Amino acid sequence: MSTVNYLDVKSTLVFLVKSYGLLGIFLISFIGNAIPYITIPYLVVVMTYVGTVKVNPLVVGIISGIGAALGKVVVYLLGRLAGKFVSEERKEHLIKFVLKFEKEIFLAILILAATPSPDDVIYIPVGASRYPLLKFFIACALGKVVISSLTASFGWFLGSGLELLGIPWYLQFIALLALSLYLLYLALAIKWDLVLSAFEENWIKGLLTLLKEVRSKALPRPRVSR
Repeated sequence: MSTVNYLDVKSTLVFLVKSYGLLGIFLISFIGNAIPYITIPYLVVVMTYVGTVKVNPLVVGIISGIGAALGKVVVYLLGRLAGKFVSEERKEHLIKFVLKFEKEIFLAILILAATPSPDDVIYIPVGASRYPLLKFFIACALGKVVISSLTASFGWFLGSGLELLGIPWYLQFIALLALSLYLLYLALAIKWDLVLSAFEENWIKGLLTLLKEVRSKALPRPRVSR
């Protein structure tokens, strides 16, 4: 999965938010999720926007989450379109798999949507299997609202703390932006395949694996020279 350089899209994202406010957040979240296998850091904008403008983080989370979920619907539809070029035998296997593990697929979509993981790897085959669109959207929307709301709330509390310390707004913006980019780096560095495999066994092991991955990336062990 490729990653769009933040500096390449920074001016566009800032323009959308400054010009359209919450509508800009919706558009950024939609665009940031509608292009398969491309990562656009829309959560960076969500966190920085809430931290500096001080709007209701829950409202921003819901708007961003719905926009992101609609973006993933585009990915789903591309998967469904690609399914037309799959052989009938493979298509039949996909449909049987969906019918057998429909509940598990719903949960997998929700978990992937609620984490900054490369979810398009799953969503395109889900679309090709003709998994019910409404169920896909509900699961994806729930997950995206969760991660967007958590990101917005974190930005709001951090921004409020910086404001109480008397730090000027432009320094708040820089601090929030730097932290957001660092968190984005951590999210992309995590080995999500290991985390998801652990969650398949049980949620406790999955959570411990996730925490271990975060710690190893945030606090890497220094190399000991021999």
